[in-house]
Amino acid sequence: MSTPPAPTSIQARRKPQKRLCVDGNSSPTQTGLELQSDAILRDESLPQHVKTFISCLLDDRKQLLQMIDQYPSQAVVSSQDKQHTANVVSSRNLNDVERSRSLVVIGVPESTAEQSSDRVAHDLGAVREIMDFLEVDCSPVAVYRMARPNRSFIRLLKALPH
Repeated sequence: MSTPPAPTSIQARRKPQKRLCVDGNSSPTQTGLELQSDAILRDESLPQHVKTFISCLLDDRKQLLQMIDQYPSQAVVSSQDKQHTANVVSSRNLNDVERSRSLVVIGVPESTAEQSSDRVAHDLGAVREIMDFLEVDCSPVAVYRMARPNRSFIRLLKALPH
């Protein structure tokens, strides 16, 4: 059983046509688009749900064009507020970064030394010991107790690693 050869029209290959380059920044002229959409909406062969969909798209397009027209006036106002907002956001970010880097250790007994430097050295040594045990490769920059001194409970120990 042999397959007949394809007709010559299929066998002859056309050279591929280059597609036209479309500028994404330029919008089509309103009159051209409006004329085409009016012609489509007046077409009787088109189902009603397609006409409804096209009219919704055209309404959305009109709203977007209005928003684009209003954008330059809003951009001037927002650029003035941008500096104030940036300062507020940066201070929040610094606090969040510090909070995310800090370690809170529970249950480290407090030193009973008289001098505060001895108590701080004790707390620093305890945190270093814990970090060495956990094989954390950094040393704390600051170590301090949270809350006021109270003999009835051990205060939390906060450490800021380097």
